[in-house]
Amino acid sequence: MSIFNRVLHKHETRKAAQAEQSAALSAQAQQDREQFIRSFRSMTADVAKPLLDQFAHDAQARGYAALVKEGADRDGNPYISITFVPEQGAKVGGDPSNECVCQLKALPAEHVLECASCHDQRPGKDGTRILRADLRSINRAFLETHLEEFLTAALEAREAT
Repeated sequence: MSIFNRVLHKHETRKAAQAEQSAALSAQAQQDREQFIRSFRSMTADVAKPLLDQFAHDAQARGYAALVKEGADRDGNPYISITFVPEQGAKVGGDPSNECVCQLKALPAEHVLECASCHDQRPGKDGTRILRADLRSINRAFLETHLEEFLTAALEAREAT
């Protein structure tokens, strides 16, 4: 085999091996992403949704507007959220600055769960808290504490006005 053909063959073999390795890594990353999303959806169905539904039911029974929503953000990251208006008789979808939102979102690219709570979205207020946690650490007790802190902060923010 000539020098040119030998070097070219080595080069092509190395590039093919790199492409194969890259494809394998990409396939594994996709499988990891899908597994993480399945785990998030399982936690959502088993723990988060029942808690948020109960929160919304109790709020509505006391005359407060509350809405549970599931979906995906523009990047395809799944989430579940509750929107709550800490003013009796108000409606969700009225004035967004009066709405308080607590959202749990899967970030599969980072393998973390983002817990964001906006207890005061009024102009000039700093009422947002973002916490990132390992999905395996999220359980009923964690979510109950997170929701309790969210509701307390939302009600106290309105008192301070």
